Amino acid sequence: MIGMKTKKLDLKSLRNEEHFQFGADVIALVRKTGAALLRVEPQLAALEAMHADEDAVLERIRRSALTAKIDDADAARDEIFHGLRESVTAATRHYTPAAREAAGRLQIVFDTYGDLARRNYAEETAAVGNLLAELAGEKYAADCEALGLGGWIGEL
Repeated sequence: MIGMKTKKLDLKSLRNEEHFQFGADVIALVRKTGAALLRVEPQLAALEAMHADEDAVLERIRRSALTAKIDDADAARDEIFHGLRESVTAATRHYTPAAREAAGRLQIVFDTYGDLARRNYAEETAAVGNLLAELAGEKYAADCEALGLGGWIGEL
């Protein structure tokens, strides 16, 4: 263990769920090792109380009335994204060479962005904006038009 360095973790840079999980992991490790052995019993009790408070706050955020509307809109956007992506994938088997070529170029873009629907809401929103800008740009606009993707893109 000589020469090992401890990596610094900036807890303020963690997202809510990441911060909460980090706290849970610390509590589990202290319990596993033994708070008495580590001589941190009072600190562990304080940490567990703060962790329970954090859990309650996160639960309230998850249950807000707005969250349900956002979740519904996000699910609808995810369906539209998947439909658009699958349309491009299907067009890679189109009966005309020109459509297959256009789909092949667009498939590279979609492969680069990956499954946007798996990202958190804010990341997905930003990535969808970037994807739409790229599809509307001079490099891919003609390919989108050739495949008739305007409706999908407009909905997304």
